[in-house]
Amino acid sequence: MSTELTLYFEQYAQNALDQLMKDLVAKSFYERILTRLQNKEDLSVELPIIKKVGIKNATTVVKAALTDYQKDSGTAWNLPSKLQEAAKTKVSQVKLHQEHLPRFDVLHQFATDAGNVKVHITTAGQNIKVELNAGRNKMAAQAAIYELEKQVSFANLSQT
Repeated sequence: MSTELTLYFEQYAQNALDQLMKDLVAKSFYERILTRLQNKEDLSVELPIIKKVGIKNATTVVKAALTDYQKDSGTAWNLPSKLQEAAKTKVSQVKLHQEHLPRFDVLHQFATDAGNVKVHITTAGQNIKVELNAGRNKMAAQAAIYELEKQVSFANLSQT
């Protein structure tokens, strides 16, 4: 349908996956540190700051970091605020034990003056598929896509 919208939502999905990968790596690191701290291992050689702040304070900081990364992961699929106002969003994920990154199924439904546009994003690992659906009537679909392109453009301009 629209190359510009497809490219926009592909980049949006790639950014979300990049953020989620970064968060997964960080959470894994902090979970290992927390386990080692709870097992009373001496980490002062690897992390000299622990000697200064103590195990109790280090554990508190690690737990806070885990909480922060969990929150960060929860916002990965958020649209820019101007677009979020115009969209109904549904995000679902499936975690397969043999895959590091969950599979995501994201559906954004935008109501425009010319009609509704559905943006369906599915991921498998780092593979992204974006589908746009504005209905069967080609004229109305084209007008709705054009209206969504305008909304995306204005939302991006208002972010800067």
